[in-house]
Amino acid sequence: MAKNKTAQTETALEATSALPDMASFFNQAAEAINEMGAEAAELAALEEIAAIDAAEKVAGRKLETNEGEIGHFEQTDDGPVWVKFDPATYKTDEAPAGQAEDGQEAEGDAADIDMPDHVPGDLKVMKGDFTLEEKEVKKAEVVAEFTARKKFEAEQPGCSSKMIPNLEAEEKKMATIGAAGLFLAMDIDPSFINREVSTGSRFNVYAFQKVNDLIVALDGGFMQNAINRAIVTSLFNFKDAGIPFTGAAALAAASDKVKADRAMTKHLVRHTVSANTASTQKSSTMTALKTLGIVTNSGARGAEVWTLTDTPATRRLEQVVRGKIAA
Repeated sequence: MAKNKTAQTETALEATSALPDMASFFNQAAEAINEMGAEAAELAALEEIAAIDAAEKVAGRKLETNEGEIGHFEQTDDGPVWVKFDPATYKTDEAPAGQAEDGQEAEGDAADIDMPDHVPGDLKVMKGDFTLEEKEVKKAEVVAEFTARKKFEAEQPGCSSKMIPNLEAEEKKMATIGAAGLFLAMDIDPSFINREVSTGSRFNVYAFQKVNDLIVALDGGFMQNAINRAIVTSLFNFKDAGIPFTGAAALAAASDKVKADRAMTKHLVRHTVSANTASTQKSSTMTALKTLGIVTNSGARGAEVWTLTDTPATRRLEQVVRGKIAA
């Protein structure tokens, strides 16, 4: 009987002594799980960084993540809009023209840039070739386009209270005999005023401001908008240096807060807007220049390569920014 009690006591003691070992086991297991979780989280973070890096090389621009998607926020009149990265949108077989494989701007030479076709003529002379009646007709076309645009915007849900006044202000500047003469000389169709850029969205209002500033420059010899001046002057500097003018160069010209390759900066004239607004400012100026036939783009979205045309308007604009004419 005594032996049985002794055996039971020893068994109980062994079980009790084993409890700390079991607790230690569970603690170690929990620590291992935590370590695995941390490693998994770290791995996921590294994979996300790698995915963004790969996407940025394709897109040729900075990207970020938003709710598990890779893309970027595009500034619009209604605020920032998320644009998901779609590799099918971009060229993937080669780096964008004017960029090295590491994404940095590369020095080029004149042979790397296709020379545009020469269009003969003097803009001031060409403008005078049209009668007052012809200019009045073109002016009326501009007014009609703005009337249609204001009607369209007023019918949009949530139309900004500033939209119609802004359009009226730009219409007043553009619906002039002087602008009409330039549109005739440059063969510009005023229908761009209602050009659809996406569903429910038409030609950017900020770009109207840039177009009007360029019209004043072409007609009167003075460019007031600082972003236009910086980008246009930089365009001609890059042309003289034989270097492709990319979207990154345009962005760096709009803002000296944007990081730019040193090989690029020596040819840039840079304005001082914040990095946050540089994209919107750059986009509206390039849209205005393209609308007036001053530049063409041979790159994909996000990897633009802008080339100056060789037209009477482009040559006139070069004279303006380089101070070679009084008016």
